Amino acid sequence: MLDTATVEEVGNLLEVGRPQFQKKGSWLCHAVNVHPDMTPDLRPPKYTNERAIFDGEPLMLGLIVLPDAKFLMAVARFEEVDEKIELIRSYNFNPEVLKEIAGKLGFEEGQVPYRFPMVSGNA
Repeated sequence: MLDTATVEEVGNLLEVGRPQFQKKGSWLCHAVNVHPDMTPDLRPPKYTNERAIFDGEPLMLGLIVLPDAKFLMAVARFEEVDEKIELIRSYNFNPEVLKEIAGKLGFEEGQVPYRFPMVSGNA
């Protein structure tokens, strides 16, 4: 990634520059480790990532794979400059986007919220 790269989780956050996207609690940290406030009953099984082409554009798909179905839970787009990532745009909290892409690519769409669930006692 470029030191000046941007990570955008559409509708949720924007991180610009290496210090922001490398810190604990960043989008990249949560993408790898799952958000720490997710309660055990809401934590998904292990994700699988796959590359797909959608309307001529390469995407990274975050899937939960079960014996009889693949559930689309996340989509990410990457933009590059000189073979380095300049922008990651994630659609984790965009159920409408995920529904459209899942339908066109033949996946089931997962139950995706518009934001992380709140932990009991937090406002």
